[in-house]
Amino acid sequence: MSLLTTDLLYFLSQITSAFRATEGAFTLNIINIFFEATDSPGIPPQLLTTPFAGLSAMILGDFHQFPPIAGHHRALYSQNPQSAKSQLGRNIYLQFDTVIQLKQQIRITDTIWNDILQRARIGACTSDDLSEIRRLVLTNAECSLPDFSSPPWNDAILITPRNSVQSRWNSRATRKHCLRTGQILYVCPAEDSAHNAPLSSAKRLITAKMPLKQTEQLPTIIRICKGMRIMIT
Repeated sequence: MSLLTTDLLYFLSQITSAFRATEGAFTLNIINIFFEATDSPGIPPQLLTTPFAGLSAMILGDFHQFPPIAGHHRALYSQNPQSAKSQLGRNIYLQFDTVIQLKQQIRITDTIWNDILQRARIGACTSDDLSEIRRLVLTNAECSLPDFSSPPWNDAILITPRNSVQSRWNSRATRKHCLRTGQILYVCPAEDSAHNAPLSSAKRLITAKMPLKQTEQLPTIIRICKGMRIMIT
């Protein structure tokens, strides 16, 4: 939940208000209003100025663990919002008046790593902590490499914040799955169109030169097979 930003919290509050005002008759157009415009036709102003339309809201997670990908200035704990929507989201965040701190560690049973994580959360890691953490790096000579072809590692869930890592892992894992199971690998190239018509040669060239951000990082080729697993970012 550290990915939650102040402006996203503001949008969630506005969308909740719109949903309540329209009694569930929620459309994509209403969402676009909040993200792209300032006027909200058909929605009572008092609902938009009251966080979450007066409904009780609960947010869960460690919001101070990592800064959001969007930047630390948009984090919930940032005291210097850079935009009007971030400031509104910050004001909403400050209105939460009940905090429940869970103190029992459930996921980590190893006492050494439990202590390391507790110190890491407040930035008080020791040199021994850092050495132990670096041993997790596969290229580290002191890393105890597991057998990734046997349980539980062959069924492990991988998480990455980088699209490049996700794309490479998906490609290699899919090919490995096909070799192991004998499934057919289907290669599906993208078929771009404009106004329900195929692109001309000139438009295809322009599309090929577009930066990834402008194409929303949509792949030009998708490889799929039966039973494949994918990793998302």
